Amino acid sequence: MSEVSPGVQEQELIPRVAKSFKTAMGSVYTYDEDGKTTRFKTATGELHKRQDITVFVDLNLDEEQEILRAYLHKGKRDAKVYVLESNGPDKPAKIVRDINDVQDPNQVALGVVENGKWTLIKKASTQPVIGWNTFDHRHYKEGDEWFSDRHLGNKVTEVEY
Repeated sequence: MSEVSPGVQEQELIPRVAKSFKTAMGSVYTYDEDGKTTRFKTATGELHKRQDITVFVDLNLDEEQEILRAYLHKGKRDAKVYVLESNGPDKPAKIVRDINDVQDPNQVALGVVENGKWTLIKKASTQPVIGWNTFDHRHYKEGDEWFSDRHLGNKVTEVEY
């Protein structure tokens, strides 16, 4: 067995934190000091509002369509998409609306609920993964009313650390 110097071993344990990432359609997401993202949509030149949470999910085409139908309400009026975090095997997952509320990044998932039942739950990552779709969410208040913006993005093609 070969020995590894302590300096190298410690360095490998430090997780890399992304500064930005790019998607297949050229959108560039940039992280701020709070771990939240802002998306620049290259195709239209639009800079979108800062999102409260961005996660990454390995989706097939059918799963992408299910998520899109749920939050765009195409044929699924009682469906919603949420970022979830598991609280343990015997407890229900909690809905997470802000990256700073994530307790354990290894327990994050993206879920679709329709008519009170979960129809899709997929493991998610809080860090960009090349080849996985982005999903970002913003929860905000205007006047006395709460709103949510949800966006299923294209697959990640590049990550800058």
